[in-house]
Amino acid sequence: MNKSIYSLVYRPLRKKPEISLRILSEATTRDFLVIRGNKATRILKTILTVLDAYAIKYNVATSTNEEIYELPADVGHASLMFMMMVYSAKEPDKYVSLFEKLSAGKIPLSIHLKVFVDIAVELSEVASHVKKRRTILSGSVVRSISPIMRDLAKVLSKFGE
Repeated sequence: MNKSIYSLVYRPLRKKPEISLRILSEATTRDFLVIRGNKATRILKTILTVLDAYAIKYNVATSTNEEIYELPADVGHASLMFMMMVYSAKEPDKYVSLFEKLSAGKIPLSIHLKVFVDIAVELSEVASHVKKRRTILSGSVVRSISPIMRDLAKVLSKFGE
């Protein structure tokens, strides 16, 4: 792997397909966030479609049970925010335009969306005292923050039009 900061890991051969985002600069190898099921496959296709449409370069490493996509830092962070936004969405495909705008830097005041990542990390740390978790972000925390992020992103994206 090269010097990318974010790594998108897709595991299609599990009981349910799984997509996770890993930050490579961290000392830990835990995933930041994991999404399972058919939604994982749809999210991966959405992210790759947008990256290809904007000619954003990424590296792919494949093994027998997973595909690893190395992403540049800004795109990786946009992917993290997108994955958080659609975590509790029934139809993540509805939010493709938000991911496009996040990736292109076309959502004004998107710094406010980044605050939700910090909030989710801190809330997950508090929740971890109750039970161990495999990921940096707790699923219940992301599930509660997800709709708020979507609503805020919709409002902010209107200012960029």
